[in-house]
Amino acid sequence: MNFKLWLETDGMYLRGEYWIQEGGHAVYADGDLTHEGIAVQAVIHEIMGMFDVYNDDEYVDWDEVSQDILKAIKDDFDDEEREKYKWLTGHTSEDYDLIVDKMKEMGDPNADEKIRVLYGTTDAREYALKHWGWKTVRENDIETWTLTPSDMRTIADGIHEIEYEISEDAEFHISVYGQSRNFTITMRELVAGRIGGAAAPSLVGRKISQWNTALTQNATVQNREEDIKKLHPAYQKLAFPLGDATMHTDEEDYDESTHDVEVSRPEIRNSSFEDEVNFHLGNNVLRMVKNKFAPTDWSVTETFVDEALRRQGIASLLIDKMLATGTNGAQCSNDGSVQLFWKKGFRIDGTLDDAIAKRREWSSVNLIHSS
Repeated sequence: MNFKLWLETDGMYLRGEYWIQEGGHAVYADGDLTHEGIAVQAVIHEIMGMFDVYNDDEYVDWDEVSQDILKAIKDDFDDEEREKYKWLTGHTSEDYDLIVDKMKEMGDPNADEKIRVLYGTTDAREYALKHWGWKTVRENDIETWTLTPSDMRTIADGIHEIEYEISEDAEFHISVYGQSRNFTITMRELVAGRIGGAAAPSLVGRKISQWNTALTQNATVQNREEDIKKLHPAYQKLAFPLGDATMHTDEEDYDESTHDVEVSRPEIRNSSFEDEVNFHLGNNVLRMVKNKFAPTDWSVTETFVDEALRRQGIASLLIDKMLATGTNGAQCSNDGSVQLFWKKGFRIDGTLDDAIAKRREWSSVNLIHSS
């Protein structure tokens, strides 16, 4: 079982992509129609309704429907209009200008923008966010135009429709496009319709710790065998897991001269581990274990840097400190983790792009330091 799947079964994680529409109704958007496709179809049907044009096809083609709309417009012409628009062929830009003009006459303030959506010059997803109040869901990442208490409750209703047993501690990363702001909000706060302060302290860190424990406890049961089948053949002989080295890429050097890294050896709580060493810099930590199943002396199980201190080189400093302990490996389950450990000399056969591709194919990839 990989970390993402474990979060799903623990009620912390959504699967798939959806639109959350008015009233909290969730529409699947990860199949034949994506977020954009669903929004485009909705725009087409809205325009069709204005001109009393109907089509029973599952997916409506705008080029075909526009001809039906032009015919409906011409059928309503009086003699003066019929003479004025006798040049109509149904296949020129002037034809579509006529549709826009008629939509404006009917009181549609977004007529121009809708047509631009249909011809791909305006993002259909942004249109739906802005004008209909829809919200995109991509797993635990959500996009919305505003984030009022009403928006929050609508999102909560949609999430419950997607996954009824979602935990109230589940965290969602919400991008508010109308304000160019980002929030991390718990399900509890969404249901309440207000942000009640910071999320539970170190929630992600606790979940990673619980994940490491759950994985090692399951190392001898059938789940382990099933998970190994998903790995590259080169890693199938390794015990799964070696832990999850999760961290964002650091770009700048950290001032080591004014900060000392503390080293501690906690009590061993898992029979799979022969030893454990923690490197601390304040609340930031890198944990590694001596895993008797691993091909290296040590395996990184966690790299955690406080969100407010990221991109300062702290993770790089912690890795440098641990590299003096012997041969090291790191199981990376996100692209940022792969990039960070690759930068510090951890490798597989191939290039960085190969490592990222393998990580995306198998959900995680084990990198081994070149020493």
